[in-house]
Amino acid sequence: MTPALVLHHATLFDSASGELKPGAVVTVDGERIAAVAFGTAPPAGARALDLAGRTLLPGLIDAHVHVTATIPDFFRLTLLPQTLIAAQAKDILAGMLLRGFTTVRDAGGADAGLVQAVERGHFAGPRLFIAGRAITQTGGHGDARPAFFHGNAGCICCGAAGMLGSVADGVGGVRRAVREDLAAGSPRPATRSRAPSTRSKK
Repeated sequence: MTPALVLHHATLFDSASGELKPGAVVTVDGERIAAVAFGTAPPAGARALDLAGRTLLPGLIDAHVHVTATIPDFFRLTLLPQTLIAAQAKDILAGMLLRGFTTVRDAGGADAGLVQAVERGHFAGPRLFIAGRAITQTGGHGDARPAFFHGNAGCICCGAAGMLGSVADGVGGVRRAVREDLAAGSPRPATRSRAPSTRSKK
């Protein structure tokens, strides 16, 4: 079992009071903050990290992201290979974590596979909560199909990771779209925020 990590000589940002508090000692046990103290020394033999006065703050939360919106042109996005979008999403997730976001909520586009990629350590990233695809009516905000696709039976690669929206009209259409998202694993919360592990697994 990995011993607790003690972060000491930290300047702690107290989000409740809005104050910076020097001399903080924060003990992290597994994925939980186990204790916060001030002016004490780490226990002998502890796995300790001296922050030398650097600021330590709680992880940030972003409640509206689109980790698969790798380009602003949503029509072009629907035509990109799923593997390319996943590779680009990996960099987006890592960037969020490096900016201090430890939890994000994807409001349309990300699937359960990206959640699992973070959970299993394949991607460095924040905890990822997903809403599935945005449900939109024909011609609505999430309908990225070009004009020539309307009025015929064509669709654009229905399984593409770049399809942020799911087109549904009427009560029956919306019910089916919701059931499809639930069957695909949405909404699905992640259980951890982590960087890829270098340790071998048995």
